[in-house]
Amino acid sequence: MVSRVFYDKLICNKDLVMPGSLKSCSSQSWGCKSLSFGMELILAQLGWKPGVNSMLRIWNCGWVGGEVPPKRTSLGFPPPDSMSSFTVKDLHTPSLCWNRELIFDLFEPEWARRICAIPICNTAVDDCFFWKLSSSGIYTVKSGYAACLASYLSVHSSSKDESRIDATSKVFCKKRLWRLPGPPVWKILVWRILTDSLSVGAEFVKRNLIIGSVCPWCGEDGMVETVEHLFRDCFLVKRLWACSSIGISTEFSTSVRLRDWIKNWINYFYTKEDSSITVIRFLSVLWSLWRIRNDIVFSGKSFSPEHFFAFLSNSTNVALEAESRLASAVSASRAVCYDPLDTLRNEIRNYFPFFLVGEKGTCAPFRVKVDASWVSSLQASAGWIVYAPNGECYGTFAISFDAESALQAEAIGIREALRWAARSNLLHLDVSSDCLQLLLQLARVESQHHLVKGILFDIESDLLLFHCICFSFVPRRLNKVAHNLARAKLGL
Repeated sequence: MVSRVFYDKLICNKDLVMPGSLKSCSSQSWGCKSLSFGMELILAQLGWKPGVNSMLRIWNCGWVGGEVPPKRTSLGFPPPDSMSSFTVKDLHTPSLCWNRELIFDLFEPEWARRICAIPICNTAVDDCFFWKLSSSGIYTVKSGYAACLASYLSVHSSSKDESRIDATSKVFCKKRLWRLPGPPVWKILVWRILTDSLSVGAEFVKRNLIIGSVCPWCGEDGMVETVEHLFRDCFLVKRLWACSSIGISTEFSTSVRLRDWIKNWINYFYTKEDSSITVIRFLSVLWSLWRIRNDIVFSGKSFSPEHFFAFLSNSTNVALEAESRLASAVSASRAVCYDPLDTLRNEIRNYFPFFLVGEKGTCAPFRVKVDASWVSSLQASAGWIVYAPNGECYGTFAISFDAESALQAEAIGIREALRWAARSNLLHLDVSSDCLQLLLQLARVESQHHLVKGILFDIESDLLLFHCICFSFVPRRLNKVAHNLARAKLGL
């Protein structure tokens, strides 16, 4: 509910997501203040996709691949008054094409080519924004967390060694931590140790909080509770590690940071046989130390070795049983022979062909196979071959254009093929493409990518010109003619 209120209050108001438009308000509720606190970080990762009558200002908004295009050096900055209020719409000609002469006058050649590669849609599509840190343009928690962490480290870290999480810990978290056996709470505990985010006594001292900071295990005066002392260096904890099922000695590890000590042991365990079992026992000791410590601090319980080892044994057995069941299930699934393409085939069988206009059997259709080709220099082309209802080749066609990505080139190819068919009065079509991702987005099975959303709107609008039209998926090996037509147009 909170996120929906935040979205309706801030995001749906486009003025608030323009750069520099976010203003603090003393009358905001604490909930709104807390949600809007990170708005500047969000704005930094938002890009704009201009619509047909775009009112985005060309010097202020990130409308070219999410970036603000720099001025041409000869213009000077700020730009002349006659250009300071230019919008993207002012760069269009009356026939809805890019004014290339004006664009190359205002921007450096590299940026001018990128601008001219942005397709202009004929459908009335509004300006929309996208999330720059994901390939789909849709916000994900993973990418948002990465942006927040990078922003935090850039402000609070004076050097790599003092950072909240070092490079090796990042790699460990990404490649190994979240794949470790055991309950998720164990992995979260290790992650909190790696990022120095556990609420131990040393952290309270840093924040000048008047809370007990003495080690709950030994209770020695002046012995501040650090993660190293709590999980490894306390004389009582050393005995617990030595008496555990893995029998680790911690006598000579006091000079090593705890997070490095944990990573080293886990990496070592994976070089041995039965690594999963040993890792579970190791993580279970860490978890038991943390849980028993919390019972002492928050519930006032006294420490008892018998209680600790009873809790440790129960936690380890539960985790080992769960790991055994998982391993049995994986072995059973591997024993069943299956075709790795079954999922793809079922997906194609379920969705294709799909009819957007008319129904099957109303009239013998012309079959159109479309493909596109794209190179990193923003040049693209599309080719299509048309078959008459009797199976004979009706004709082959190819065009070249500018495009920002291969997916966008595929979408423009289908749009131009449909417009050619409408001009040729071919009103019953069966359109085939080898771009499954684009077809699923056209069928609205998948979320539409921000680079092709406007083009797909154009396609949906053009469908009204036809009596019957359906779309089908065709493998690349059965679409070689259209593929070769597109490549030949680019001289490849």
